[in-house]
Amino acid sequence: MTRNLGQRLLEEGLITRFALDQVRAKVGPKEEVSDALVAHGAIQEADLLRFLARELNTRFVSSDKLAAAIVPALVLAVVPVAKAEACCALPIALQADRRVLSVVMADPQKAHALDELPSVARMQQLNAYVGLPRAIRAAIRKHYYRDSAAFAPAEPAVETACPSCGSPVGEDQLECASCGLLLNPDACSGRREVSEISVVRALMAEPGGDTGRFRNRLAEKTDPKLPVQVDADSVPVLVAGLEEFESRLSPFEAFLVAFSDGESGLGQLAGASGVAEVEVYSVFASLAERGFVRLRPRPSRPPAGPLDPLPSDGSPAEVANLLQQAIALERKGKPESAVALLKQGIARAKQPAPLYNRLAIVVLHQRRDYAEAEELLHRALELEPDNGVYGANLMKVLALAAAHSGKKKVSERTLRRLRRG
Repeated sequence: MTRNLGQRLLEEGLITRFALDQVRAKVGPKEEVSDALVAHGAIQEADLLRFLARELNTRFVSSDKLAAAIVPALVLAVVPVAKAEACCALPIALQADRRVLSVVMADPQKAHALDELPSVARMQQLNAYVGLPRAIRAAIRKHYYRDSAAFAPAEPAVETACPSCGSPVGEDQLECASCGLLLNPDACSGRREVSEISVVRALMAEPGGDTGRFRNRLAEKTDPKLPVQVDADSVPVLVAGLEEFESRLSPFEAFLVAFSDGESGLGQLAGASGVAEVEVYSVFASLAERGFVRLRPRPSRPPAGPLDPLPSDGSPAEVANLLQQAIALERKGKPESAVALLKQGIARAKQPAPLYNRLAIVVLHQRRDYAEAEELLHRALELEPDNGVYGANLMKVLALAAAHSGKKKVSERTLRRLRRG
């Protein structure tokens, strides 16, 4: 599908030039053209999918069928959720005895990307069907994350104004991009609403929906002397055959295996799945002992390269540029690189208060390290004691820390700062 989709549909007489121009004017920067064509009424979904299936010599799966599909956990385990999201692909059927896997993808021509997974490479046949990207992403949320509202019509985004600088911000936005004020600190706390309940919480919940009693029983049964030595940097690699997975994996084990991509350590898998680290360690230690996975140490990352020297005047423009670089690294999924960049910048800048504030937000969001975030914000306030944004962020971090630990006591250092304020 190298040529423009809209142009191909136009040549086939399936859309009009006027409708295509209208969609091109409205399509967002991150919106797929196929989704936009259907959403704006330029073409019916069935007609578009039938056209794509004919071009690709495959079959299509409609949004309605994806919404109604039931996919067992053992089928989902064949394709880890990270790979499913990266390839916009959902495994929908598995014939383990014949080693046949069926997936629905936004672009079936990229099915070869799934062959990088050992669990898929063992297959004798891979059937790749085509579907709308928006529907596939919704199905991923529904099946991997148990989001019951994944296929519900999207509500328009609610925009409000930042209370500090007045810039427009989204309802669920973590921070103001303009001034760095923490807007929605709960986004750092790991708490989710019931409407976004994850697979593991659904599996572990009793009829009344209480997961706490299940966790307590699991903790009581967890032997602190694990059968295999594991830690946060242990990387699980699948080695067992599909027949063994099909017959001997529990749904809970299959759920955790679905997050394994052969590169992420157990600490990262715990964060991605929302399961306590001790539970993840216990499950994968058991799987390793039983021969389902092999655990290897995560390769050490090369140290971040040196920064270009900051100008001798430490101008605010250079600090602002460094902040943008750090934000870009976060958005690319490289928080550790962003942390290294900010720490180097702090060591060189003459006025590093904005960098301390940014670093506090990163460690809070990525690590939930309330103590380090508090210390960094104290340092920012020591440099700029009258900065209302840093003060407000410190108060929110303290509130999160208190809610997390159950301790209400405030440090003397914070009390002195409050008295000065």
